[in-house]
Amino acid sequence: MKLKIIFILSLLFVTNLFSQSNSIRNRFYLEGNYGESFGSPTKPSDINSSLMNKKNNFHNQGDVFGSYTTAYGTDLEKLASLYAFENSPKGKINSQSKSLFFEYIFNSGFGLGFGLYGVDFQANDIANKKFDTIFELGNLSRLNPNFNGYPLTQVIHYEILSPYQTYSDNDFLHMRYANVQLAYHFLQDSIFDPYIRVGFGLGKERFSKANILQSNVTVGTRIFLSERLYLVLEVVGTNYDARKKIQSPTITNLSRMKDEHIWSLQDYSAKVGLGIRF
Repeated sequence: MKLKIIFILSLLFVTNLFSQSNSIRNRFYLEGNYGESFGSPTKPSDINSSLMNKKNNFHNQGDVFGSYTTAYGTDLEKLASLYAFENSPKGKINSQSKSLFFEYIFNSGFGLGFGLYGVDFQANDIANKKFDTIFELGNLSRLNPNFNGYPLTQVIHYEILSPYQTYSDNDFLHMRYANVQLAYHFLQDSIFDPYIRVGFGLGKERFSKANILQSNVTVGTRIFLSERLYLVLEVVGTNYDARKKIQSPTITNLSRMKDEHIWSLQDYSAKVGLGIRF
């Protein structure tokens, strides 16, 4: 009997929710969102050139084989170096984002929004370049004045295995930016409010002090839990371009600074949030 009563009440609640006037047009919306990345084609070495680039190409043979293995290693050691490089963990970038977003939806279904965003990036499975690893090994040997250095074979084997000496940087990048977004909302009277959105923003990266140009494409929906309260679900693709003033001296001006593009980062994330309309 109790189960029947609960079922009938639930059915009445859902029916009332669907039957109520739920127009999304000519309304203001305010929401807070949290997101986490689920993929990025950008590698940590694309952002920080001091990290090992684990792409096997013509320009990267110094990290594929290493200088000592190339000059003094046997064919078998060179093959082992290639195998270790190809099978070592590849660097990955992850992110978490928090945002506060405000939007007004016009009667036409178009929405104009403004957002404030904070995004923190971590780099995982990163490694130092082989040259830097061997240089640090040499510094360690000089700490002991009675040590005459490592045997060449040991140095080569250390160089071969260096791609496996990975670590994580939990403070890889910190971005703070504001953006403007234009959206189109497909439904007029529904508890679901699916939309597509494009946005452009400006901000700063905390550590490098680089200027950030941000752009994004979002596909998402609002799910109304009541007349005013709603849940947000989104999938977002974001591009970040970093620009910074770099010293670029000329014959007449040795202190000349030039604004240059230093890196790009693409990030794909899923977001969830809670909002209110008024």
